[in-house]
Amino acid sequence: MKQLSIILFVMLLSLTGCSGQNNSKVVASKQSPKAFTVPEVPSILTTAEQRVEFIVTHYWDNFDFADITLISRTDYTEPAFADFVNLLPNVPAELSARGIDTMMNGAKADSTMYAHFMNLSEKYLYDPNSPFRNEVIYIVVLQNIVANPQLDAIYKVRPQYQLDMALKNRVGYKATDLTYTTTRGGKAKLYGTKVDKVLLFCFCHDCETCKRAKKYIAERDFDTMV
Repeated sequence: MKQLSIILFVMLLSLTGCSGQNNSKVVASKQSPKAFTVPEVPSILTTAEQRVEFIVTHYWDNFDFADITLISRTDYTEPAFADFVNLLPNVPAELSARGIDTMMNGAKADSTMYAHFMNLSEKYLYDPNSPFRNEVIYIVVLQNIVANPQLDAIYKVRPQYQLDMALKNRVGYKATDLTYTTTRGGKAKLYGTKVDKVLLFCFCHDCETCKRAKKYIAERDFDTMV
């Protein structure tokens, strides 16, 4: 299924690229800015993996990061960004990270453009209401921001905080230790709880679904409840 999605995406980009080239001739005659196009994949790359790797690596080759007028182009920069981040979950993490760094390093051509890509990244990859939300990919963006020597320290405060939070409690990593109040009113730490299994239940007091879940848990015989 994953390979099929990659193949379909490559086909879509190939068609878009051809269409973009044809349209650019028409727009050029009207002296209007041309549409964003993805570089054409060399015919020597035949497998889906090779083609999608080329697209991720060279996706931004035709984008002029020094042209800040593209920021106001609602039909240009943001749609291109959305298509790019939509592709990344379908490729290996290393390739995804390389593509993100290529994009963010390219945006360093102008501080205003870099700030724009910072905002787009937060909007698409970090906003809880975004269908593209992906903290794993956003971590790479934040690491690029925090390590950017061209960026003043004041503009790194929020990204650094987001990075610290995003690095906590990731799937496959050890959970952050915490202190909690026991059912007897005492204090204990997560890693100091000596039982076979611990159910960690985080909820909102005003959430009706959370209240039902809490009631369900309370009716079961758990050794430890937080």
